[in-house]
Amino acid sequence: MFLQRVFLQRVAMSLLAVLIPVAAGEAATELRPVVVLSGSGSGVGNAECLRVTSQAEWEPIWKRHAARQGKLEHGLEAQQTPVVDFTNCMVIAVFGGSTWNTDGLKVLSASDKGDEIVIRMNWLTYQTPEKGDKATPFAFIVMPRSPKPFVLQVNARSKTERAEGLAPKWKDYHRFAGLTK
Repeated sequence: MFLQRVFLQRVAMSLLAVLIPVAAGEAATELRPVVVLSGSGSGVGNAECLRVTSQAEWEPIWKRHAARQGKLEHGLEAQQTPVVDFTNCMVIAVFGGSTWNTDGLKVLSASDKGDEIVIRMNWLTYQTPEKGDKATPFAFIVMPRSPKPFVLQVNARSKTERAEGLAPKWKDYHRFAGLTK
């Protein structure tokens, strides 16, 4: 009975998620990140979000990220800044700061809502029986270049809501203003 109720809740929430934007006249275009690099071992110890639009901006951000590492967990050498085609792309850099039991971020969706781009993501957290694992999670989200404002949203469901399979509760994590140039 419980599983049947959870299944019906999920079906109803899925239908609502599809029907509500259509009823409101809100047209959203699904976008795909060009690439996402994510992990738990950044050299950046403070939480921050950055919108990077040039190689000149990108170099120092990458060097701060890779400062305490020789070979990064995604296989790139720390001193070797990845080259990004900033004519057609931009990087959304998300640093989670010093925390515990987090493997990084997973991008769940990206969409153009007309007046802004919305990226929805989940922190990849886990539990440990006693002592936790120290982490400095990060994500580099390479997106098609756009002058529109960007909104990063995270799923703010509680552990209980997640266990019950309830629909995500999207909460703004960070907002970037639109570009002027």
